[in-house]
Amino acid sequence: TQKRIDVLIEEEKKWIIIELRTRAQASAVGRLLQYFNLWKEDPPDKKNVELRLITDTVDQDTKNLAEKLGITFVVP
Repeated sequence: TQKRIDVLIEEEKKWIIIELRTRAQASAVGRLLQYFNLWKEDPPDKKNVELRLITDTVDQDTKNLAEKLGITFVVP
C-alpha cells in the first residue's frame, strides 16, 4: 500500500500532518506515527510538526493513546 498523508498543512512556524478516519482506532494513531517517522527521515525544513487525528466518534482508549503520544485528537 502507498503511504500518503491525508492532509498536510503548512503554517508559518509548523507543519500539521492530519489523519482523517471514521471511527478511529489505535491503527489511526499508528498510521500518524508512521507518517511522522518517514517525515523525520527527509524533512523539508526545520519547522515543528504537529500530528492531528480527526474522527467522527470518540473511542476513549484511542483518544487516551493519541494524547499520551502528543497527537491532537479532534472530533468536530
